[in-house]
Amino acid sequence: MAQLWAETARALADSHVLPFRLAEYGVVFRDMLGDLETRYGAQLAGRGVSLDSLTSAVNNFTTAVEMFDAEVAGAQITNPYVARMYNDQLMQLERAFINPMENKFSRHTIIASRRYTSATFPALGDAIYEAVNNQQDIERAWRDVDKQLSIITFVIQSAANTLLTLDVTS
Repeated sequence: MAQLWAETARALADSHVLPFRLAEYGVVFRDMLGDLETRYGAQLAGRGVSLDSLTSAVNNFTTAVEMFDAEVAGAQITNPYVARMYNDQLMQLERAFINPMENKFSRHTIIASRRYTSATFPALGDAIYEAVNNQQDIERAWRDVDKQLSIITFVIQSAANTLLTLDVTS
């Protein structure tokens, strides 16, 4: 086990740019969006809740990831400041997924614990489940769905924006 950790640390230290596989996020987002549409599409449409903004954010993120990956793959990184710029963008991307308003176990909007079995975005899936199955305060539950949908859309679009190409020649 110690050899594994040593090899991992060496690989991270030797790489100029952090070895994140950002395309995986795009695949996960599309899967989560598909599950959301399949599982709750009818209920959301019945309440007039549109997933267009979330779909747009996921598409923007996927495009930004493809452009960023292509830029990094084609870059000849000899300048440590350029490597740092790419690494900073990757770190900001991860930070963009943190929702400071949630409790410490649910702050990551993509990889967080769920109260209910759902393969979609954790807080949004939980809010929709509550709204669909809650018989006491239905309006409050659907307001929470709108809030969680807004949060996840904002977070994904913000993450996409962290990957935009920066002009470092100015």
